Amino acid sequence: LDAVSPHGRTESFPLPSADGRVVAEPVDAPAPVPSYERAAMDGYAVRAEDTFGASSRSPAVLRTAGDGTAEPGDVAAIGPGEAARVHTGSAVPEGADAVLMVEQAETVGDEIEAFDAVAVGEDVGEVGEDVAAGQRLFDAGHTLRPSDLGLLKSVGIDSVSVYERPTVAVIPTGEELVQSDPGPGEVIETNGLTVSRLVERWGGEARYREIVTDDEDALAAAVERDLDADVVVTTGGSSVGERDLLPEVVAGIGEVLV
Repeated sequence: LDAVSPHGRTESFPLPSADGRVVAEPVDAPAPVPSYERAAMDGYAVRAEDTFGASSRSPAVLRTAGDGTAEPGDVAAIGPGEAARVHTGSAVPEGADAVLMVEQAETVGDEIEAFDAVAVGEDVGEVGEDVAAGQRLFDAGHTLRPSDLGLLKSVGIDSVSVYERPTVAVIPTGEELVQSDPGPGEVIETNGLTVSRLVERWGGEARYREIVTDDEDALAAAVERDLDADVVVTTGGSSVGERDLLPEVVAGIGEVLV
C-alpha cells in the first residue's frame, strides 16, 4: 500500500445525485436552521409577562393582535397585552417571547383568555436550534447518505465537492474460463463479476472486461489498454504454474512489488 496514493481528483456534484459520494472538503452550514424564532406548539404568541398570575379561576385576558381575521402566523408583531394565533413552525411575531398552548386558552370574541402562565422562551424554538450558522456538518472523507443530503439542502446547499469515483478495470484471465455453458475442463467466470460489483458498491466505477486467455501478448495488451484506470485488477494467472503469466507481464510493463 505504500506504493499507492489517492488520486485526489474532485468535482462539484449536484445534491440530488450525491448519494454515496465521498466529501472532498469540510462542509459548514452557511445559514442557521431555523433562521427565525418558531413556535414549537399550536397556540398563541404572547409576551410572557402578560400571562403572569393567570389561572383557570383567574385567566389573563389578552387582545387578539391585528384585525382579528389574520391567519395563524400572519401577524408580524404584537404589543403589550396582545396575542397572535400561531401554528407549530410559524414564525413568532416580533414582541412575543413565549407561546401559550391552544389547550391553555380560549377565544372570547376578539379577546383571548389565558388559563396558565408561561415563561419567557416557553415553546419557542430559537434561531439555529437545529443547526447553527457555521456549524461543521461533515469532514472530508465522509460518505454521504440520503439523510445527509436532506440536511445539506435544509441549510441552503445545492451542490457539494466530492472525490471523483476511481476507475477500476477488472480483467478476468484464464483459458479455462467461459461466461456460460461450460464444457469439460471449463469454468464459469465469477471472480471478475464479483469484484466489479464490489467496486461499484464501494464507490468506484468498474470496467468489467471480457475474459483474456493465458497468452503473454494478449495479457499485456489487456493490461496496457486499461493503464488510464486508477486501478487494474486481474483475476487468476498470478501463481507459479506454467500458465501463470501475469507476474512476467506486469514486470514487462512496470514493477512487481510483491
